[in-house]
Amino acid sequence: MGSIDQVVWFQKYCGLARKSNINDTLNLENRDNKEKKLISSKTSDEDAYDYNPFVHKLFQIGSELGNEAFYITFLPFVSWNIDEYICRRLILLWVFCMYAGQGIKDILCWPRPESPPVIRLEKIYESEYGMPSTHAIAGVVIPFSLIYFSYGRFQYDLVYGILFHILWTSLVCFSRVYRGMHSFHDIVAGISVAFFVTALWLPYLDITLEMFLASSNAWIIILIIPMLMIYVFPTQCMETRNDTARIICVGCGCTLAAWNMYYIDQVPLPEPYKNAPVAMFSSGFIPWVLFGASRFIIGVAIIVPIKICLKTLIHSFFNFMNSEDGKTTDRKADHIFVIPYLFITYTLIGYSAIYVAPKAFEMVGLIL
Repeated sequence: MGSIDQVVWFQKYCGLARKSNINDTLNLENRDNKEKKLISSKTSDEDAYDYNPFVHKLFQIGSELGNEAFYITFLPFVSWNIDEYICRRLILLWVFCMYAGQGIKDILCWPRPESPPVIRLEKIYESEYGMPSTHAIAGVVIPFSLIYFSYGRFQYDLVYGILFHILWTSLVCFSRVYRGMHSFHDIVAGISVAFFVTALWLPYLDITLEMFLASSNAWIIILIIPMLMIYVFPTQCMETRNDTARIICVGCGCTLAAWNMYYIDQVPLPEPYKNAPVAMFSSGFIPWVLFGASRFIIGVAIIVPIKICLKTLIHSFFNFMNSEDGKTTDRKADHIFVIPYLFITYTLIGYSAIYVAPKAFEMVGLIL
């Protein structure tokens, strides 16, 4: 069974199929590629499919665990309400694993499963290549980091942590096959990249991070390295490059904030292990939820306006710089302003999440 046949089989096994009247119109054997794309686009609406509502929603949620909206909310939440020590290491490991995966994807240039016969439920990543699955990479790295860096700092049974990791990773990986975005080969490749880069980078993570935070000139290196990473990135697909730039710049902003905190503000570095593991919800679950929700709302109220305002300001600036005879050349400006916009905006988002938001929490008395 080929990789595409496996995807089709899995979708049918999970209850996803085209409605019968749609199937009758999809006799594609003698049609050219242009006709295939036309028919595929017309039948991409979920109303054109039969599916199990529970499975469909479950895999939709699983797929969202690898999208920007999740990263930009979940990662700050970990820093604000769980442990900043864990979050900083999670972000760095996530950045390097995702950079490797995105780079390999643009080098190999392997297409996603062909649709049809595969039912593709997403359009957002269609312009990107498929091998390896970066959703699978994130689906491995994020739960692994949460467990690896929290064990010994919080009280919980490791068995539950391993089970949590397996469930999270499985949900993300199978969701990508169900939604027609990856084959099982893409998933296995993504998992392999995640484990390889993690095994390679993990022993040096603490040493590298502490060296950066203790140096007076570290901020220069923290800014230059992401620029170089973006510059040398393979650019077969602009969308992949832009996604990679977002990830790198978030990591840059978070590291810059950590340097500001520990070198300039002289806040002591947190120890790898606390004096003794503490309870996950030492003050009670309900108080923790209310406390965490308050910090989360304030933090999001800081981050979201930054993204909106910077996009507007930078776009307007490049429109003005590229105007001809008083008329704005939007297409030209859009092409030029993307990388500066991404670098400035997402670096500032990462910086604000780790440094500015906690300062705001202190001002209103929401201190851990």
